[in-house]
Amino acid sequence: MAWGLACDWLFVCLVGVAYVKRLATGDIPLPWSNVKAWWWRSLWFGMGGLLALGLFFVQLAFLGMLPRLKERFLGRIGATDVNADFTARFNAIFWGEYIPAQFGAAGPALAFVALAGCLLLGGWWWRQAARNQAPLPGVVSGVALAGWTMALITVPCFLQVYALRNHSAIHDFSALKFSLVIAVVPFVLLPVTLLPPLCPGGQPVRAGGWVWRLYC
Repeated sequence: MAWGLACDWLFVCLVGVAYVKRLATGDIPLPWSNVKAWWWRSLWFGMGGLLALGLFFVQLAFLGMLPRLKERFLGRIGATDVNADFTARFNAIFWGEYIPAQFGAAGPALAFVALAGCLLLGGWWWRQAARNQAPLPGVVSGVALAGWTMALITVPCFLQVYALRNHSAIHDFSALKFSLVIAVVPFVLLPVTLLPPLCPGGQPVRAGGWVWRLYC
C-alpha cells in the first residue's frame, strides 16, 4: 500500500475498494458493532498508506507547495476554469477517442460490461447476505475470490477516471489503466464467476492432483 500510494493516485481508489471489501467480509468489523476493534484494525490496515501520504504532505508543507497541490487537485477534478473545455467533453474524449484508440471499437462496451458484472454480482451477494442465506448450490469457494478480484481490478479505474475527469480527458495515457480490466474481466473472471451459479452441480474430475468440476 505504501509503495502504491507513493506512485499513483489510482491506488487511493484501489485502497478504498479493498477497505470496503474488508468491511463487507467481516475482516474489519463495522464501527457500530465494535468501535475499538474497528479503529485498530482499520489503522493496521491503512498504516503503510498513511505513512506514505503523511511523508508526502510533510514534504510539501516544508516546501510551501500545499496551496499548489490544492489548486492542481481542483483543476484535475474539473472544479476550475483551467482546461474547462476538456472537462466538458470528457465522455466524448475519453470514451469516444482514447479507449477506442487503445482497445478498438469494442473497448468502451467491454469496460462497462466489466463494471456491470461487478455491480450485479455485488448486489446479488449483498442480497444473499441480507437474507442470511448460503450461496447457491454448486458455487465453489473460488467464485467469491474471483468476484472480489474483479471488483478490485475494475471499480478503482472508474472511480479515478470520473473523480479526475479533467486529468483523464487531457492525458490519453489515462486509458491504459483499463488494459487489465478489458483483458481479464470480460474474458476470464466474469465467465469464471458466473459459470458455477448458472450451472450448478458440476461433476468432480480428478486430474494432476487437482479436483476440477465440469459445468454445462
